[in-house]
Amino acid sequence: MEDLRAARRPLGLPEIEAGKYLIACFTAEDGLGWCATDPMGGLAPHSWAEIEAYSRAAGLDLEPWEARQLRAMSAAYVAGQIEGRKKNGVAPTFSGGEAARKRELAQAIRAQMRLAQAPA
Repeated sequence: MEDLRAARRPLGLPEIEAGKYLIACFTAEDGLGWCATDPMGGLAPHSWAEIEAYSRAAGLDLEPWEARQLRAMSAAYVAGQIEGRKKNGVAPTFSGGEAARKRELAQAIRAQMRLAQAPA
């Protein structure tokens, strides 16, 4: 992502209309970042403790569904990174039919946001 930004090339990510504040939890200058790393460069989804600590330190009062969504987004990011590193793997944002993939991903995110907000 950093290389594409430096080259001023599009990231191939879908436009998201809802939940931008959750994405900001990852992308803000003092945000979580998309995932945790270990000293050897391994990637892992953010732990529940990291999400809770960030929420508290940032003064956010996250609803349980928002914390679950952050965890799921972090896990999806890690899965995409792992797939993109495979010898013949293709990162999800660059698999065939980019425009269709963006639409599908945006629709899936909107559906998950609606489900997460639905009363239990």
